[in-house]
This record gives sequence, C-alpha cells and structure tokens, in this order.
Amino acid sequence: MWFSLVIVLVAAAGLLAAIASGAPERLLTTSSAEQQAKLQRENVQLRALLVRERKRNKASVSKIRARHRNDLKRTRRNSRVTRLKSPGVEHALRLASAAYSVPYSRLRAVAFCESGLRPHAKGGQYLGLFQFGLPLWNGTPYRDFERSDPYAAALAGARAFSLGMASHWPVCGR
Repeated sequence: MWFSLVIVLVAAAGLLAAIASGAPERLLTTSSAEQQAKLQRENVQLRALLVRERKRNKASVSKIRARHRNDLKRTRRNSRVTRLKSPGVEHALRLASAAYSVPYSRLRAVAFCESGLRPHAKGGQYLGLFQFGLPLWNGTPYRDFERSDPYAAALAGARAFSLGMASHWPVCGR
C-alpha cells in the first residue's frame, strides 16, 4: 500500500513539473501513439538525409582520389621525361666514363640507384648524383665544386670506381 502511494506521488510530481515547464498542452493533446508515429517519421527523414550525405561525400572523395591519381601519374611521367631529357647528366656520365675508363653503364646504374639521376638529390648528409658525403668528396680533386654539379660528381664517381673505391657505395656500387 505504501509502495503504490509512492508511485502515485512520483507520477503526480512529474505531471506538476511538466505543467510548470509550460508543456501541459502537449501532455493533454498528444497520445503516446502519435508521439511514436512522429518519432518514426523523423527517424525515416534522418536516415534518408544520412544516405544522401553519404552518397554526396562518397562522390566528392572519389573525385579527390581520381584527381590525386592523375596528379601522381603526371608527376611520374614528367619526372621520367625530365630524366631522359637531362643531357647534362647523361653527358657528364659519358664524359666521366671516357676520362677514367669506367663503363658508362656502371656509372649510370650507380647514379640511378643513388639519386634517380637527379643532380640535386639529397639523402641526409649525402648529396648529388652519387650521394657523396663530405669526407669522401673532400678527398677528390673536385672538392672545390658543388657536390650537386653533375659534371664534378660524375668525374669524382668515375675516379673513385677507377681507384677501386666501390665499397663507398655498398648497395649500388656492387
């Protein structure tokens, strides 16, 4: 008996709180079935909105990814063209090959492995076609030139190979 009285008092307190908040019309006019139907309609609308947003975002993400793929392809194609059209590097390697009697194919292979035939390539403290470090570079007769100069780097690399110093390029110089 006391328990049912407590429940009635709690329900009455809830009703009084609702009336005090200014929502008695809603309590009196809308039934729970109407509220449930309204919530279901709102749920359907929100799901439809979510589906539209996902489609729109998926399309924009696809466009962005396609643009990045095309940019990457263009960059790769341009870098290949640049490497093939860099007569300074090719000429420097051929000149160094003739000057020090080192096979051109070996010089080109090591330079490609080390720097991708880019004279300004940098890998930590190493720089240039053959990725010379300062101690090795300062031991060459070309130390007064920049390490990124393709002619100086090619001549210094060919000189090092002709003197049997291939161990300075443990991966690419084999």
